[in-house]
Amino acid sequence: MTTVALIFTGGTIGMRQSGEDGSVKPDPETHKSLSDITQKSQHRGVKCFEFGHLPGPHMQVEKVFELAAFIREQIKQTDAVVVTHGTDTLEESAFLLSLLLPSTRPVVLVGAMKASNASDGDGAGNLKDALEVAVSSESINRGVLLVMAGEIHAAAEVHKHHSTNLDALQSPRFGPLGTIQGTTINWRMQPAQRHALPRDKEIVSPAKVELLTAHHESDASLVKASVALGVQGLVIQGLGAGNLPPAMARAVLETIQENIPVVICTRCGAGGAVPLYGYEGGGAYLKKHGALISRHLNGPKARIALSLLLTQRTDRKTLEAFFEA
Repeated sequence: MTTVALIFTGGTIGMRQSGEDGSVKPDPETHKSLSDITQKSQHRGVKCFEFGHLPGPHMQVEKVFELAAFIREQIKQTDAVVVTHGTDTLEESAFLLSLLLPSTRPVVLVGAMKASNASDGDGAGNLKDALEVAVSSESINRGVLLVMAGEIHAAAEVHKHHSTNLDALQSPRFGPLGTIQGTTINWRMQPAQRHALPRDKEIVSPAKVELLTAHHESDASLVKASVALGVQGLVIQGLGAGNLPPAMARAVLETIQENIPVVICTRCGAGGAVPLYGYEGGGAYLKKHGALISRHLNGPKARIALSLLLTQRTDRKTLEAFFEA
């Protein structure tokens, strides 16, 4: 019998909608109801753990580090792990966990877009799907996975593309790794790539890295303010394929000259940054002057990656290899 550690962290999957004002709030009883579902299912080897009742925006980096440590302990004594999580930061936590955890045993994150007492609630169904994926032998060595709306996504690829739809989580570059129909899992592909984090020492806490988004009036102000606040690295979601207005670009070059790495990605919902344009502020221009180009990771994930990479002995060649892989 496959054993699974089911870890409740919170999110909409663990919330109820109020009959008074219609607001949705955490409800400890919901986790009990979800636990009951697992006991009634065919998965008899599920052991439940309460990590918290945290909404997605409350699941900050230090909490994810705590969660990673807890998962490591469970992996020593179980075959797979399923984690409930709020969808607002699900893609970030999934990616961070993929960098912190070993990739062998299945770790599956799952959430919901509807409160547990909604007539069209999706939490229970998503959880059942996540358990199916977790106990599948074909989930081994696929890294951290995310299951929502009958689809399986890779941590590095998934993105919350819609604020409220049931299929809010998508993988715009290649699509889902697979789908779930009842107890049948249809795998389409392996994860497109694995971002391996070079390790020469234990990561206790990440470096301070800020994320900015360019727009047509962007100037030097926010770049300089970030440097003044003591950032160790900077990630900028550029226009189009990773381009910046001239004033912002000049501030980026000054930042790089201060030995603060700057990663350029795209603010677009799909595609990656491409060093194509050679004009002032264009991606090719920025790369020529020392900026790093994130070809595949979006802004939030690039920020997470840089914050971990800067805790290790990494030179420019190592950083380029990671972001341009």
